[in-house]
Amino acid sequence: MLFTVLVVVVVWGAFKYYSRAMSGGSPGDRPSLREKVERAAQDAVRKRMGEQDARAASSAQATEDLVRCPKCGAYHPAGIPCDCGYGR
Repeated sequence: MLFTVLVVVVVWGAFKYYSRAMSGGSPGDRPSLREKVERAAQDAVRKRMGEQDARAASSAQATEDLVRCPKCGAYHPAGIPCDCGYGR
């Protein structure tokens, strides 16, 4: 059983070495996990900020007042009857 584990570890290490050699770079050339995480976080923040800016611009134009239905208490747009049947 130990022999099998040893063979798996050696094959895995050889494959890892071979894949690095074929990519043409050393381990120092590739970004570390920390750098990848930081870059992903920065990209997510940039994307989120862009979405918020777009949402703020569109919500400024699409603001609509709601009124409360006296019968069921639900809010609906002013001038449109409530779904419960009140005001029809």
